[in-house]
Amino acid sequence: MPEESPTLPPSVSTAHRNAAVLLLLGFAVTIAAMAIHPVAHTHELDGFLREMNEGQLLNRGAHALAIAGICVVFCGFIGLADAMGLRLAAVRCGLVAMGVGVVALIAAATINGQILTNVAVRYAELEPAKQEPARALLVFCMAANHACDHLGVIGMSAAVALWSIVFLSRGRSTRTLGILGVIGGIIPVVALLAGQLPMTVHGFGAFVLVQAVWGVMAALWLLRGGRQG
Repeated sequence: MPEESPTLPPSVSTAHRNAAVLLLLGFAVTIAAMAIHPVAHTHELDGFLREMNEGQLLNRGAHALAIAGICVVFCGFIGLADAMGLRLAAVRCGLVAMGVGVVALIAAATINGQILTNVAVRYAELEPAKQEPARALLVFCMAANHACDHLGVIGMSAAVALWSIVFLSRGRSTRTLGILGVIGGIIPVVALLAGQLPMTVHGFGAFVLVQAVWGVMAALWLLRGGRQG
C-alpha cells in the first residue's frame, strides 16, 4: 500500500487567526457569564438558602458558561504565547502563571456554581432549626471560593504583566500593548492585596474587563500577523 502523505501543520497566519478568534470568543462568553451571574439579595441563612435554591439553574448555568469561557480564553492565550516565542523564558513563565490562574478560577466557579448550590438545595426546604449545619458549610465554600479567586487574579495578572514586558522589548509597534499590559497586570494585584478589589460580582467583573481589554488588543496584534521577536 502507498504511504499516506503527512498532514501539514497549519500556517503561522492561520494559527494566529485561530488564537485571536479564541481570545475574542472566550472573553465574550466570560463577560456574558458575568452579566447573568445572580446576586444574593439577603444574607440571612434561611433567605439565602431559599434564594439559592430558587435560582439554582441560573447559578449553575452562569458558572458553567464562565468555565467554558475561561477554557476558550486559555486556548487563545496558548496560541498567543506560541506566536510570541516559547523559547523566551518570560513567555513560558507567563503561560505557566496563566495556567495556574485558569485552574484556580475553574475551581472557584465549580465551588460557587455547583458545591455551594448543592449545599443550598440540600438545606433550603428544612425548617430553620435544621438549617444551622449549612452555615458552616457555606462559610467554608465562600472562603475556598475567595482563595481560588485570589489565586486566579494573581496568576492571570502575572501572565499579562510578563507577556507585556516582552512586548515592551520589541519596539514601538507593540509598546502600547506592553504598557497597558504592565499596568493592567500590576493594578489588580495591588488592589487585591490592599483589600480594594472585593471578590464580588462587580469586583471580579472589573478584573475580567481589564483582562478582556488587553486580550482584545493581543488578538488584534495576532490578526495583524504578530511575529516572534
